Amino acid sequence: MKSVFDDNADKQWQFEELLVQTEETNSCSGICNGIEDEAHPLFTFSNINDGAPQTSCREALKLTIAESIDYFNTVYLIAFILSTVMISTLALLLVCQIWCYCHSKCARRKLPL
Repeated sequence: MKSVFDDNADKQWQFEELLVQTEETNSCSGICNGIEDEAHPLFTFSNINDGAPQTSCREALKLTIAESIDYFNTVYLIAFILSTVMISTLALLLVCQIWCYCHSKCARRKLPL
């Protein structure tokens, strides 16, 4: 724990609420139980008096992480689309300003466009 979290208690327990909720919702325990993906014999973050865990929490946590990534992907896509629209509008305004400037110069000189 010391080498991973640099002996910072806040970092060590920042995911405790997520793990408690995952264990209680899915009746699961453990994520590092080898290839067999068996449940840990006791709940780690929730009440051990609730019985024995049924499965490992690995799949439940994968789904939670995937949902979070999908949410952030959606937010980033919306931000990208809005940024593209704004930059395109600014580029169009720049082109219009250049055209108006050139048009007014040509009109003063009475030159064809």
